[in-house]
Amino acid sequence: MIIPKCQPVPPTRWVPVVVAFLLFVAAAAGAAPAVQAASFVERAQEYVDEGDLKGAEIELKNALQRDPGDAEARFLMGKVQLQLGNAAFAEKELSRARELGRGGADLELLLARARLE
Repeated sequence: MIIPKCQPVPPTRWVPVVVAFLLFVAAAAGAAPAVQAASFVERAQEYVDEGDLKGAEIELKNALQRDPGDAEARFLMGKVQLQLGNAAFAEKELSRARELGRGGADLELLLARARLE
């Protein structure tokens, strides 16, 4: 009985599949922190609505740890810090939110209030 030799699969066939898989995994891993950060921001907003500013602060710190470029989290952190009486930190966070593209009259009003305090 003659056993046929197995021919190796040429790299031109499996390399694109492996590269596509690795790109998919990298994209999924890159999106995960942003999704997690958004859920922390949502919970922080719920805490603010309930009047639990310390709980909101913790959630926002978690959000910013995962996504430091989240302008909405920075805005909300500035708002919470202003309510907690930490005007200097509030001004820093609100200014950073503006740099990241968050605008609006509410941001400008809070920023002015933080600077006055």
